[in-house]
Amino acid sequence: MQPSSTTYRFAVIYSGSKLSFEDLPPNPIALAEGDILIFCFQGIPNDMLPGVTFSKNEDDFVSPLGPFQDALQTADLIVLKGNSGTEGTFQCQASLSPKLRGEEQPLFSSNELRFSNGLSARPAKEIRVLIRPNPVSSEPPVEVTVEPGEVSLFAPDSVVWNFVYEKLEPLDYEPLLYLDAASTEVRTGPFGPFESLSVAGIFEPLPGDEITLGYRLITSGNNGVPGQYHFNVGVRPARKGSFTEMLSIVDPSIDNSGPPNPAA
Repeated sequence: MQPSSTTYRFAVIYSGSKLSFEDLPPNPIALAEGDILIFCFQGIPNDMLPGVTFSKNEDDFVSPLGPFQDALQTADLIVLKGNSGTEGTFQCQASLSPKLRGEEQPLFSSNELRFSNGLSARPAKEIRVLIRPNPVSSEPPVEVTVEPGEVSLFAPDSVVWNFVYEKLEPLDYEPLLYLDAASTEVRTGPFGPFESLSVAGIFEPLPGDEITLGYRLITSGNNGVPGQYHFNVGVRPARKGSFTEMLSIVDPSIDNSGPPNPAA
């Protein structure tokens, strides 16, 4: 069962060159996971664009979206969702900016909406890719297993793919990770539901008999496209001229269905 979430709606009124929130709560809104914030701008001139700005303390850097991660904007509506994991109390001001750049400065609301965000950033989920000598045959020379075989995402989850080598030299086998487009019905980019992929060589011994954490691949950034994504995971010999791929028998899958989207 997914955690319950709340959709907050606030009217922002423009009247006689004055901009203000309507019916603000007396205390900061305590954000919970999955909460969505909707600003409805009313009476704004056609030559102005709505916006919001966030602040904390004067010395603190604040993301343009404050405690949120994603934004959707129309001519008179702003929707904020996805908790960024940035803790603290935020002040939010509404604004109107001229569509055409000029000397006219943005107009800010005369009052502020306050948020209290106690949610920490969600820890990354991990997948263990074990590479070891093939116990049955010399072809292929290594066996690749993946655990767990399926991971469910709730944006903005990252996934860490730990490539662990048993009785093998990590420098002899390069890690492989790419979307299995043939087995994935959703049409998206090369990283599936993710927006970026980073690779780091760790080469750190682990407890056990000749076990080494060779590489750590991190897929992060959620593109918001729901679906079931299948990946090819394995290694290939690092020596030049060798292009043989040795993949896991079971392709791991990433479920990007996520929680229900109340703003949809």
